Amino acid sequence: MRLALVRCARVRTREALNHALPATDSGRDCLGSLCIRFLDAVRRGHIQTGETIMFDSMRDAEQTGLGFPVPLSEKYRPKKIADFIGLEKTRKVLGAFAQRPTSSAWLFVGASGVGKSSLALALASEIEAEFHHIPSQKCTAQTIDDTVRLCWYLPRKANGFHLVLVDEADRMSSAAQLALLSKLDSTDPPPSTIFIFTANQADGLENRFLSRCRKLEFSNYGMRESLAAFLAKVWYSETGSEQGPDFARIAKESTNNVRDALMTLEVELLAR
Repeated sequence: MRLALVRCARVRTREALNHALPATDSGRDCLGSLCIRFLDAVRRGHIQTGETIMFDSMRDAEQTGLGFPVPLSEKYRPKKIADFIGLEKTRKVLGAFAQRPTSSAWLFVGASGVGKSSLALALASEIEAEFHHIPSQKCTAQTIDDTVRLCWYLPRKANGFHLVLVDEADRMSSAAQLALLSKLDSTDPPPSTIFIFTANQADGLENRFLSRCRKLEFSNYGMRESLAAFLAKVWYSETGSEQGPDFARIAKESTNNVRDALMTLEVELLAR
């Protein structure tokens, strides 16, 4: 599970830390072990109360010395737009946009595991945006109103942006899409806000919603060779050996799905 952001401010009790966690039960479940280690670090004096700590990913949490294990898909998640495998046109478009960001709405369409949400996170990092995440199947009209209300506040960075990531927008209800219409055009848009919606396909989305979004296609076509090379680098980083499984076969069997390929590689690592 992805941990986009954890902000722990003025931690004094377990209850205070619970308030700093994501609102979903799944978010709290995946962070349970991290909470225990974090509180232990506070008790030992390694982290001072009143200190603010931010983790951009599970990998960052692990590197604090809390010993929290992470899957390879998180550990090797690209931090910069230029570091992604394949997606040449997409990287070019978003790289140029990151240089001169503007308030806008984007629809990232493509198969699962190709990097839609990861690229949104990389964009947010590169432009130092205030990040807001609406998980899959949580995008209701009420959630939209609550999130947009936060976007009316000034972002942390002067002249900066808010970035709202909505995962699996193709599963939004019609009511949620209608609630977004005025917020994505000139009727009632929040200031300095970038919306990014991800979807496996756009067929279930209304034309009125689609007309307000810039559409970017995410295709994993032709990236088998580069994915195999990436898997080889990960294997060497984890084992220190250049001798490993058939990386080209793993890339092929995963149909160039980076996340699936890394999960297969984890099994191979365990089988050593």
